[in-house]
Amino acid sequence: MGVILFLQKNKYKSIYILFFVFISFLVLSFILGSFLMNKRIFPFQSDGYIEKIFSSENLQLNEFWAEEIKNGGYILFFRHTQREKWNDIVTAYDAHELKNGIEARGSWFERAVCLTPRGIKDAKLIGIVLDHAEIKIDKIFSSPSCRSRETALFAFNRIDFYDPSILHPTAISNKEFPIMAKKLKNLMLNMKIKEGHNNIISGHSNTLDKYYELILDKKKLPPARHIMEISEGGFHVLQLDKQEGKIYYKHKFKDFRDFALQVYSLADIEPSDNFPLN
Repeated sequence: MGVILFLQKNKYKSIYILFFVFISFLVLSFILGSFLMNKRIFPFQSDGYIEKIFSSENLQLNEFWAEEIKNGGYILFFRHTQREKWNDIVTAYDAHELKNGIEARGSWFERAVCLTPRGIKDAKLIGIVLDHAEIKIDKIFSSPSCRSRETALFAFNRIDFYDPSILHPTAISNKEFPIMAKKLKNLMLNMKIKEGHNNIISGHSNTLDKYYELILDKKKLPPARHIMEISEGGFHVLQLDKQEGKIYYKHKFKDFRDFALQVYSLADIEPSDNFPLN
């Protein structure tokens, strides 16, 4: 009773107190949640409830799609492998490179737009893993940017076609978005994919999510933020319906690791006193 009377007499003070208690609760909850997650303590422990909810479906889908693309008939839309992070100014370097027909590798600004040494190795690994998985590749399409070209060349040793519409939209004026989106959609719809094979697009992280509804069919289409969240070397799986003139979004391997884990089986390697293991 005394607490109620105090709150009634001190209306504004009570609001401040409640607000302070609420903010303190949020801050403490965040700190506690971060600690539990970092230490993998309940409910974030390995194989715990939260992990099962948020990861089991993706693991099953990754396994399914790693097998499915072996059958061919898809477009594998890759984000280029690692480059140095020069923030938004990279778009100006890209525009300078492409508009003036400069070979960026060996130029004074190569570190802004080309692959890092690690990116080169990661690209090589992509080709090795896809080859090990016996995934057949027909045509290789690439953005004209240095990092996308190098990703395709180090991974697959060739590029069959360059197209500026694959370039990341941040290097393009907003008024050109609909034009470039239409060009990219037409590029994909006009692709011929050899039976049992897939086509590769070596591009960027934000091309699909920026053009989004201008390119992809809305059937089972995930939010744009889902498409945007892809690491360097990750890839999207797209499927064409040429009769209907539609492009379906099927799956995302956020990290190339997610795909590679489905390809290599290490459990059947026998122990040995020699290395390399034979």
